[in-house]
Amino acid sequence: MALIPCIACRKEVLETLPICPYCGTPSPKRVMLVPCRVCGEEVGKTARRCPHCTNPHPYKKRYIREYLLLIPAFLGVYFLFNIDKPNTLEIVTTLVLWFLVWFYFQNLKDFSGLMKFFPVFFPGEKTLLFPTCAKCQKKIFNKTKTCPNCGEPVPQDV
Repeated sequence: MALIPCIACRKEVLETLPICPYCGTPSPKRVMLVPCRVCGEEVGKTARRCPHCTNPHPYKKRYIREYLLLIPAFLGVYFLFNIDKPNTLEIVTTLVLWFLVWFYFQNLKDFSGLMKFFPVFFPGEKTLLFPTCAKCQKKIFNKTKTCPNCGEPVPQDV
């Protein structure tokens, strides 16, 4: 059994334990590391306080999908009131493009959606952004220190 650092208190704990015996934080197998909003250090999603800068609620989800839906809605209202104007073709094109952007971003969640998004624009950098974990063979973000799926420490030279 290997020892891995706890994501909240950084003390060495057994990787098979579901929670840290020192601070009660769930193991890295159950949570994913995200950067703190203030200091940028890695913190667990469920951490109530950043262990580095003591900022409360270091991770806050941003619901960008709901805001992306508002843009085509406002454009649609604008289109309905200006249907007889000569630039309606531009408005329709803009509406269709915003709908496609909203529909594409609808399934983005953390980094799993980015794996679908980046290969479209950067096909050569796919392996640099998302290396494969040596233990579970799943793709991970290259800046994480432990795999969020299996808890295996990730070598930093990847």
